[in-house]
Amino acid sequence: MFAGLAPAVRPSGCSAMLREPLFSRRAFHASLERRAVQNIKSITALQKAAEQHETMLVGCYAKGSPLCAGLEEVIQQFSEVEAFKKKVHFLKFDCNELSSLRKPLQIHTVPTFLVFRNGSMVRSMGGVGREQILKTLRQLSQTWVHPRDSYRSYNRRRR
Repeated sequence: MFAGLAPAVRPSGCSAMLREPLFSRRAFHASLERRAVQNIKSITALQKAAEQHETMLVGCYAKGSPLCAGLEEVIQQFSEVEAFKKKVHFLKFDCNELSSLRKPLQIHTVPTFLVFRNGSMVRSMGGVGREQILKTLRQLSQTWVHPRDSYRSYNRRRR
């Protein structure tokens, strides 16, 4: 009697749910997973971060831009380098979502990287590459990091 109803009652994603792992990839930790690059969602969040951190590198991106996607990956790699992580706080935001920040921060092109020191913007870099970002991070952290330690593709490109 109920055999004809079984396929209609079964949720459509049931077989997909059975294939998912029961446990997450991450083992249990007492602390939350920390992101190296903080995603800014409002202007107040940017102001709050500027008050809390002495030195910040802010990346301004646009979704759908291949150049932005490539440099976003580079910034993620740089943010995991210990020498930079200790002295520079990394932030990013989407210029399309927060278009109200474009005019006050004078963002004319994407990607643009902004350097903040003690709450005020000291440098704006538009359309820069890996080497310029690495040079700026070395100046901000006042340490020298070999490019091989900051990203892997550097040595492959030089050969």
